[in-house]
This record gives sequence, C-alpha cells and structure tokens, in this order.
Amino acid sequence: MGTVPLNYWFDSQLRRYAQQFCRVFQNFTYQTGRQIDGEPEFRPVPVKHGMSNRQVASILLKNSENIMQSVPMIACYISDIGISRGRTQAPLYIERKQIYERAWDEGSQMYTTEEGARYQLNRIIPVPLDLTLKADIWVSNQLQKDQLFEQIIILFNPSIDLQHSNNPFDWGGLTILELTDTSWSSRGMPVGSSDDIEMMSFTFKAEVWIQPPSWLHPQKLIHQIITNIGESAQMEYDGMAKGWDIDYSISDLMARIITTPGNHQIRVIEDEITLLGPAGSEIDDNGEIYSWASLIELYGKFRDNISQLRIKTSDNLDDESNDVIGTFRIHPSQPNKLIWYVDGMTIPANTLDPITGVLDPHLTFPGKGLAIPQSSHRYLITADIGSSQAWGTFASGATPKANDIIQYNSTQSRWDIVFDSAAQQTTHYLRNLANSKQFRWDGSSWAINIEGEYNPGYWRLFL
Repeated sequence: MGTVPLNYWFDSQLRRYAQQFCRVFQNFTYQTGRQIDGEPEFRPVPVKHGMSNRQVASILLKNSENIMQSVPMIACYISDIGISRGRTQAPLYIERKQIYERAWDEGSQMYTTEEGARYQLNRIIPVPLDLTLKADIWVSNQLQKDQLFEQIIILFNPSIDLQHSNNPFDWGGLTILELTDTSWSSRGMPVGSSDDIEMMSFTFKAEVWIQPPSWLHPQKLIHQIITNIGESAQMEYDGMAKGWDIDYSISDLMARIITTPGNHQIRVIEDEITLLGPAGSEIDDNGEIYSWASLIELYGKFRDNISQLRIKTSDNLDDESNDVIGTFRIHPSQPNKLIWYVDGMTIPANTLDPITGVLDPHLTFPGKGLAIPQSSHRYLITADIGSSQAWGTFASGATPKANDIIQYNSTQSRWDIVFDSAAQQTTHYLRNLANSKQFRWDGSSWAINIEGEYNPGYWRLFL
C-alpha cells in the first residue's frame, strides 16, 4: 500500500453551483397589503442555502417551542447527484488551446490594440454530473403560497440558463436549470393539535461538469525545425563559428537539415550581436539593414530582463547543457544590433591556466617587444618557432609549434612547452589575461569561445 498521499485539490465547484441556484430566487417578493398612500407594499423573500435538519432548527428556535420561525422563506439545496454516463467523453483527452492577450501599455496602464503575450492552455475533459436541486418555499398562509408559486412557475417554463462562471475557457460555464417537478404541500392528514408551517417544493435538474485543474503556460516559439532527410554517408556542415565543422559519419543513421525562421545568421563580437541574412550579409535585397525589432515582432514581444538569446557551443543541437545564455536589449542607434548581457554562470569553466597573451614568435620575442620574462608568463604562439637564438633551447630539444602554449621557467632560465597542441584532442578552455576573453581549443585550432558567426539552428531566441 502506498504511503505518498494524493495531491490535494479542491475548488468548491458543487458549492458554487448551489450558490448560483440560490441566487435565482433572490429577487422574489410578496405583497402584504397596502401602504397609507394606497400603494401596494412588497417585501422580499429571504433565501438561504441548505436544508434545515432537526438540530439546526432547534438552534434557530433557541430550543424553545415559544419562538416562531420567520416565514416566508426559501431554502435551496442539492438533494441528489448522479453520474451522467451518457455525456461521458474520453477521460484522458487533453485539449490544447492557444490564447493571445492584448498588449499592455505600462505608460497609460491600459490595453492596446496590438497583440501581447501568448499562452497555451491544456485542459482535461471534466466529469459530467446530473444534479437534482430543490427549493423549499416556507409560507404562513395560502396567499403567500399562491403569489410565490405563480412567479416561479412562469419563470421556469420549462427552464432557464444558469451561468456558472464568466471564464470563456470554462467547460461548464453555462448550463440549463430545468424545473422537473413540484410538491404543492408538505402537510398530510392532520394528526394531533400541532400545526406545522406550510411548505411547497420545486425540484430542478441541471447537467453540470466537475472540472480538474488545467495548465496555463507561456507559449513556446518554434526556434528551429529538424527535418529527417534519409541516410547520409559523409557530409560536412559549417555549423557554428568559422572553422568549426560538424561531421556526419557513416555511423549516423539520419542526417538533418536545420531550419531557423527567416534563416538568419548572427555575428557575435564581444557584447554585440549583429543580425545577418541567410548568406551572411548585413543588408537585404532592398539594400536595407536587417532589423531585430521587426524579426522579434513576428514571433512575440520583447520583455526587458526576461527575453533571452542563446547560442550553441556544442555540435549536438539537442544538448542545452553547454548553451551560453544572456538577456539583451536592442541597440539604441543600430537596429541590426543587440547588446547582449551574458550570464557568466553559463560560460564554460576554464580547464587550463590563463595565458599572458597571444603572440607571433617571429614578430615578438625576447629582446623585441616582449616584457622581461617571469615564471608566471605564458603565451599562446600563432606560428612555429623553429631554430631560434632569441628563444633559445627548449626542454628535451622540442620546438614549439603553432597553437602551442609556452611558459617561462625561471629556475632553468628557459621556455617550456606546457601545452602541446599536437597531443591534445579534447576540448579545453582558458582565459587570455590581455583582454579577458575566453579561448577554446577544439582539438585542431584555437578560437575566441563565443565570438564568431552562427548559422541557423545554432542561436535561439526565448521571448
């Protein structure tokens, strides 16, 4: 037997149906006579929810037979509930509805005529019930009884609409309250000297729904479409930044075409992101620069400090663990640029010690442009050093190659190779102290980690 309790959920739906039923009888009145000016005098008939049992009636009478109950009065309650199997539908069906709000103007504090936020509502089929409801009319004389009977019987000929809620997405927001039976009198054959209060009853039927909870969440935009195109042998796709290729080997069963709305590319340089066309151009066929505002407007609404732009740093498009994420705002003077505020927690952690800088060993070397070496100095070199008197000899007679990292050894007064690029096939990250940018080693070359041009599918907007 399980020990975890079911999730508690209660929405007072039956009670609301009963309260709505009570409100139907709120405005009935009866005439008691005429006022001094000759006009008829009308008094409202009070309505209460619930059927009085003996204990409640005793409390109202203060446990005394010398106190009379106030009449006339109408008591409304649910007398029976039945399961309506004829209206039962697919109980596991979930209906999904798209909801569009009107845009809200913070300045005027009013809704505009433009389209605002989008949501998706998932609602489950409700449980159909047949309610039997009763209205007991307590009266003190025949005239009161006649007046109330005529008013009620004319109103229900044979039914009225009962609105349960004003929510347009409520399954059971509107139902029908139908009069099915009447009981003229509660009195039977007189027994003894007691004279009970006269009561007539009206019986009604209503087909209602008990609704389970629904899910309302912001609508997700389609950021990319993945299309299977069949088996692939060997093909290359210039996927992320320049020089970073995705290789589909013969072991891959399916190759994929990545389609982004508008097929736009982007260029990331420091904290600026430029919107490009499908061919990588900054201008369209009409000679005008692309506009971020126009693109965003097609798919949603920009929300300050909430909308995000994400770029993929992994060749696996389904892997979001390595995404670099940041909020953004449109550049105030250049509509094709965004100012990107990267979340530092999403930038990959450095796996190597930082470097002092990047240099060409043929242009910058000891004695020319290079600071007096210290043990903490580490440099990424962009070309082979080869045999060089300026650099001296290296440990084990090795000579640094392009993409290697060298560090000064103050104990031996020489430079050592601390990163041999030819022997490193895994991905590494490090920080360049000269400009605080992060570099990435992909197994064959170095590149600034998040800077570069990103093709469709490798960047996404989350509005």
